[in-house]
Formats: sequence, structure tokens, C-alpha cells
Amino acid sequence: MGALKRHSEGNKHVLKAKPSSSLTSIANAFKKPSTSLDDKCKITEIKLAAFMTEHKISHRVMDHMVELLPKAFPNSEIAQKIKMKRTKLRAVINNVLGTTEQHDLCTDLKRQKFSVMIDESTDIAAIKTMCVVGRYFCPAYKVELSVDFGT
Repeated sequence: MGALKRHSEGNKHVLKAKPSSSLTSIANAFKKPSTSLDDKCKITEIKLAAFMTEHKISHRVMDHMVELLPKAFPNSEIAQKIKMKRTKLRAVINNVLGTTEQHDLCTDLKRQKFSVMIDESTDIAAIKTMCVVGRYFCPAYKVELSVDFGT
């Protein structure tokens, strides 16, 4: 017992028994990490792009909206940092929203029966065009949807 008491009072043991400042408490381990301002701006830009697309608003409107937002919301750090005009809007729609929607569409079409309608046409300049539209029942929205496959 004497050896154990001597060890616990020794300099080496006391030094190693001190709580480390680099360790976090167990309460902090389960907290959701805070989102940085840049991440919040990206999320806002994606939501704005989805809004513009869903309501079929002209992309040129974004050139004016990006200048209006900081004036309309002067206390918002996010509104001050948003830098998305029509070019970036188009890129976000094509590369972020479009990819997600394409994945969701493929997932739906693998599970649901669907029909394909094709219309071919030749205009006055002898240019041939072809339109391919798919119709299916979307279980997420519980409605029948038509999808232009963009050919």
C-alpha cells in the first residue's frame, strides 16, 4: 500500500493525471458542429436556385436580386455575402440541382412503370427535331409527372 501511495504523490503521476486541455468533454462530443458562414451562404444560394427553377423565374432576375438582398436585409451576414448572378445560378442548377433531380428521377423510374412519348418533326429549314417525354406516377408527390428528357 505504501508503494501505491508514493506513486500517486510522485511528480510523474501528478503531471500525467492532470486533465489535458486538448480533450473535449463528453457533452461537446454529441453537439452538432456549427455551420460556417460560407456553408450557410452556399445553402442559401442552392435554395435560391431551387426557388428560381421551381417558379420558372428568368435567370436575369438574379442579376438584380443579388444587389437587392443586401439592401433588403442589412443585418444579415448571409445576404451581404451572396454572390450569385445568372451565370453561377445556371451552374448551380445544372451541376447541383440537376444532378440530384436526375438521380431521384432514375430511382423513381426504376421502381415505377412509365410511358414514353416521342414526337419527331422537321421545320422549314429542314432541321429535324425530336422530343422525348416520359410520364410516370411519382410516389413522393402522389401525382402524375411528365418529364422532358431533353433530346
